[in-house]
Amino acid sequence: MAIVITPSAEQFSRLDGNALVDIHTTCAVIGKSRNSVYRMFQSGDLAQVMVGNSTRIRVADIRRLIGVK
Repeated sequence: MAIVITPSAEQFSRLDGNALVDIHTTCAVIGKSRNSVYRMFQSGDLAQVMVGNSTRIRVADIRRLIGVK
């Protein structure tokens, strides 16, 4: 089972790539709106992981999107 956390943007760099973060954290890290993130899901630029009724994003996918290893 994946670990689901909601870190601050400052803590993001210390997270394991397999960790899952929420939409709010994703928006803060990439500097885009919630609607932009959902458009990225639809276009395939970013993958979403459903945990129950909640949408989460893998840290590794966000790092790939912003060009950080």
